[in-house]
Amino acid sequence: MTRRQVGDAGGEGNLLAADGDLRAVRVAEARDPAKMATAMKLAIEAGRLAYLAGRMPKRLYASASSPLAGVIK
Repeated sequence: MTRRQVGDAGGEGNLLAADGDLRAVRVAEARDPAKMATAMKLAIEAGRLAYLAGRMPKRLYASASSPLAGVIK
């Protein structure tokens, strides 16, 4: 069953429950469950901080962020 099917069956609550179940399994089956739980917590915090930092402005065209000088042709 895909995540979309789970969500369709009973709404957003089921989607969140499925995500929670998957996280619990990853933590429980890890070699070091305490470290895995900490890693999950930090990942959630990092995602929230990235969201709060805001996205970069949208641009009509892409531009290279690396200099072109010294590139082997």
